[in-house]
Amino acid sequence: MMRSLLLLALLSGLLLGSPPAPARAQEVGPDAQAILGGQPPELVVRLLDEKVVVLPEPPDPGAAAHQVDALVLFERPLPVVMHYLIDGARQREYRPELRELRLVEQSERGSVYEYHLRMMLVGIVYRLRHHWDLENAQVWWDLDPRFENDLAALEGRWELHRYDAARTLARFGSRLDLGPALPAFFAEIGTRVKLPEAMHHVRRWIDSGGTYRP
Repeated sequence: MMRSLLLLALLSGLLLGSPPAPARAQEVGPDAQAILGGQPPELVVRLLDEKVVVLPEPPDPGAAAHQVDALVLFERPLPVVMHYLIDGARQREYRPELRELRLVEQSERGSVYEYHLRMMLVGIVYRLRHHWDLENAQVWWDLDPRFENDLAALEGRWELHRYDAARTLARFGSRLDLGPALPAFFAEIGTRVKLPEAMHHVRRWIDSGGTYRP
């Protein structure tokens, strides 16, 4: 259990009102149409119902690093979702596993944060470089190589696409390598089982205008 919670913590890495009515097909943005058009119909139905779907084809369970991809449907317009995803200082509002979050560097196009996590008796410290491209609606992150991180690798990205005037379709991807800290078998189980919970925390936080707390 502790190992699964630790993976949830590591992969979790970014306006009140009633949800809008479902959009007609012609209202869906072209990029969102292309993404959903390449998925099985039953997966699209699940996404519209559950708002978060981890994509199939899990990675090789024997690999050291584990890649997980998901689709998330936010009930907020794209600019609003982007605004919240780049606000790294508020991560503790939807990530209760964080014991400490410290801003190291800040610029117009990115930031560096130091993360302190503790699960049971295990303490993890690492720094992530956060980057964003407002014009192309992308957010991505990776380990800061200047710091002695407790992880072998951690990187990920959000790609946002207009679903309709009120909703945003996001593609999420994350790659994690704990090094010798966790067997690959347990890492694979943890990422596939716990990632949806982490994504739901982010989605609910943004959809609520930052008022949701897990």
